[in-house]
Amino acid sequence: MTILSLSLQTEIEAAMASAIDIQKIDNTQGVGPSLPDALGRKYPNAFRQPAWMFLFPSSGLCLHPDTGVTCRHHLHQDVEILIRFADRSFLTREITLIWLFSE
Repeated sequence: MTILSLSLQTEIEAAMASAIDIQKIDNTQGVGPSLPDALGRKYPNAFRQPAWMFLFPSSGLCLHPDTGVTCRHHLHQDVEILIRFADRSFLTREITLIWLFSE
């Protein structure tokens, strides 16, 4: 878990709302965010839950490399929005998606 500056709250909430809107559209087509293979098998409808949607979803669909199922993955770590969030939060070290979502 990462604690981010309150100055980012409005932008993060907007990014969350946008990601959920994308997920709703994807769900009408029977697709959603990419899930680990075992999770997708155990909970076949998990892709419909907002908790599994990426905060920074990719702009297009792809095939999951393990399952071949059409899904939406997260953006690459060099995307502009992530860099903007990192700059505004006054972080003193380099940020990556793994760091953002795991610490």
